[in-house]
Amino acid sequence: MPKKLGAIVEILNRDDVRGRVMRDGAYFDSMAGLMISVYFTKVRFMLLHELIIDRLSFDQRMRVLEKLPYKKQYKAIEAMPVIRQLQQVRNLLAHEYNIHHRHKKLSTANWLYLFDDYPNSYEKPVKLAKRRLDRLFGSREFVKQVPGEHGV
Repeated sequence: MPKKLGAIVEILNRDDVRGRVMRDGAYFDSMAGLMISVYFTKVRFMLLHELIIDRLSFDQRMRVLEKLPYKKQYKAIEAMPVIRQLQQVRNLLAHEYNIHHRHKKLSTANWLYLFDDYPNSYEKPVKLAKRRLDRLFGSREFVKQVPGEHGV
C-alpha cells in the first residue's frame, strides 16, 4: 500500500520529479519508435520513421512492440506494464499544472507504488524496464536488420 496520498501528491508536484518522469517517458517513446523502424527495414529506416512511426502514439508504439512476431519470448515484454504506468504518470503531469490528492485519476491509479518510497521505488522498476528494452534492441531480432551498432 502506498504512502498517504498526500505525500505522493507532494512528490508528484516537485519539478525534479516531473522532469525525470518526462525524460524517462520520452526515452521509452523514442526507443520504441526506433526499434519498430529498425525491425521493419534497414534500407529506408529513417524514411519509415519520419513518415509513419513518428505519427504513432506512445500506446500504438507499445502495442506494435508487443505484437511483433519475435522468434522467442523476451523478458523485455515483461517491462511493458511499467512503461505503460510511467506513461500514465507522464500524461497526468504533462497536462496538470498542480496535482491534488482528490484528483480523479489518482483514485484508480495503478502506478502509485512507483512513488511510495521515491526515488528508490521509482528507479528500480524504471531502470529494469530500460535494461530490458535495451537488451531486446540488442537481440538478433533487431541487430540482424542493420549492420553496425543498431544501425544508428
